[in-house]
Amino acid sequence: MIAIARPVRRLRLFAWASPVALLLLGHFAPSANAQPGPAAPAAPQPPAEPPTLTLLDCLQIANQRQPALAAARASLAAHEAGYRGVMGLRAPGLIAPDLPVRKQQATRGLAAARAELCQTEYDTTYAVIRMYYTAVYARQQVDVTNDVVGNLRFWQERIRDIVKAGTDRRLNQDHVAKVTIYLKLAESKQAEAAVGVDRAMNALREAMGVDKDFAPFRPADTQMPEPKVEPNKDQVVQLALDRRGELVQAMVAADVIRLEVDAQGRLRFRSKGRTFAAGSDIHAKSVPTGLHNGEYRPGALGVEMPSLVAGNREARQETVQGYWARAEAVVEKTRGLIRLEAQDAFENWVEATRKVNQNREAAQEGRELAKRTRANRESAEIKPEDILQNDVLAGQAMGQYNQALFEQILALANLERITAGGFCAGLVPTSAIP
Repeated sequence: MIAIARPVRRLRLFAWASPVALLLLGHFAPSANAQPGPAAPAAPQPPAEPPTLTLLDCLQIANQRQPALAAARASLAAHEAGYRGVMGLRAPGLIAPDLPVRKQQATRGLAAARAELCQTEYDTTYAVIRMYYTAVYARQQVDVTNDVVGNLRFWQERIRDIVKAGTDRRLNQDHVAKVTIYLKLAESKQAEAAVGVDRAMNALREAMGVDKDFAPFRPADTQMPEPKVEPNKDQVVQLALDRRGELVQAMVAADVIRLEVDAQGRLRFRSKGRTFAAGSDIHAKSVPTGLHNGEYRPGALGVEMPSLVAGNREARQETVQGYWARAEAVVEKTRGLIRLEAQDAFENWVEATRKVNQNREAAQEGRELAKRTRANRESAEIKPEDILQNDVLAGQAMGQYNQALFEQILALANLERITAGGFCAGLVPTSAIP
């Protein structure tokens, strides 16, 4: 019997909901006791800030609203119903000699459906975490660009006034043009950042499974975290191989096909025999294809099994044994792909962490440089170009630091997804879980 790792921590997480999340879930639900009444004129109110949702809130809502989860749960319910139907069958051995084997296959099929739901839960969790922090990152980039644009507008007005008054011979119309160029470039980045917030929020809503009628909200976090975790490469790879739902499904499929050899051996004196595929569509789930362009991404394999095999007992068993050999190869291919994915994800975390450390120092130096330049702006040794360039450089360094933090968060969330929750990234505070 193949053991299946259940998402204990993540399911407990989904079971918690804050009052704000529940309020938003029921925001548009009609009240059973609501009575129509005359509309009273209301005084105009300033637009209120939308409520905030924490990452836990978003995960809770996704657990209730995401269609991918609903589909996986429906598939599991269908498999459970089919399992009960098969297990409830009673027939003499002469009429249905393969029935005991079919019951074993039904048990394996139920395990595969549970593994699929398990992996869908972690995929959904990853999508929500990714898009939640994408929205946080986008808002931080807006703050950075706003700061740069505000500083440049200040210097544009100041330099223009000084040039017009002629009080400083160091400044001329060329300096006004330079600061205007810097300003327009910064404003274009500001526009990109503003659009990025809307795109991130749209993607977050999709990951949560909410539609346009869902009440507006914004992430509660205003800064990206920097979890103090140190994943181990060998441990990450082993956890992925032990817990991934795709590998469980491949192993279950191979075991079911192995049992099919026994089932066909029990069907004596027949010229053809139905297989387990007659009662299930093993090709319902698409197999990812590989890429062979600039990015190397090997494709997966899928199992095969016709719904009917022809020939005498020995011929039918030999046919199924061929499909069993393919299924075993699928298991090995799936294991190799998962190992490669885990290794790549770990290397992405290593790269992102190094960038965080490097860009943190650059951002700190940039802030100090801009601060010193402003403080000494009246000094003859400070050139006007230095003031502008240092402000822009400080903004660029802060933007790069935010991006490095964002990439580190995505790498950690991906490690948690790849290991099916075996590795805890620390992005969801366990202290908030009752």
